[in-house]
Amino acid sequence: MTKESKKPWEEMQPVFIPTRNVGNANTALNALALRPNKPRLMAVIGHAGVGKSYWATTTIARQPECSPYLKCQYVWGGSELAYLQALCRSFEVEKPPHKKVSCYQLILDYLTARPHLPLFVDDFHRMPRGHLEIMRDLTELSGAPIVLIGEEPLEGLLQAHDQVWSRTYQMVKFKPNEPSDVVLLAQGAAGLELDREAAVHLHQWAAGDFRPLDAALAGLLQLAQGKGRVSLSLEDVKAVLKTMLPRRQRGKK
Repeated sequence: MTKESKKPWEEMQPVFIPTRNVGNANTALNALALRPNKPRLMAVIGHAGVGKSYWATTTIARQPECSPYLKCQYVWGGSELAYLQALCRSFEVEKPPHKKVSCYQLILDYLTARPHLPLFVDDFHRMPRGHLEIMRDLTELSGAPIVLIGEEPLEGLLQAHDQVWSRTYQMVKFKPNEPSDVVLLAQGAAGLELDREAAVHLHQWAAGDFRPLDAALAGLLQLAQGKGRVSLSLEDVKAVLKTMLPRRQRGKK
């Protein structure tokens, strides 16, 4: 089938892009498994939208036995009980205990029985130091690996605690995506073919962030459907980006 005969997809599709970040994270996770039954932490750090969470959930989905996964929430208000109850639910405990010690023991028993299975905790940079103490104790007593995922403040949180930092055996920093990732995402998620100038311009606009890219690709798919073709140029990209909200520079509020 020639490019001219290809038709745009009807809707966006979920896709996992094997970026350099993904390769680095997989290598680190495999290295973590080489120290069985020893306390060990792994940190995955990077700003929002670079694919940290998607790497974690996709990795878990591909495991023979799925690891527990928890995404930290603001509504807990720093409560250790709420955090421990949420961890219990990630282990499929429908009705967690109402006492911290009981929750903690359930979690410890689960991890001790599965020392090969990593626990993934996402957005951990939002949590207070006391929650980090809990993670340290859990990996220390169970020998199970724990993967903490978060934005840049997570690194400082770990380094400020000597006992935790000495147990952090792997750290992977997710960098912004590259123009080649934009090309793969356009092909995989929308069936679109971008020329190099179009991909570079879209990459610069999104500042290496997958989330605005997803929104822009939806607009590009709509444009491609209207034109009846999958190949899009720099002019097409510029036309769609004019309709998007302006991108806020990172670090500014």
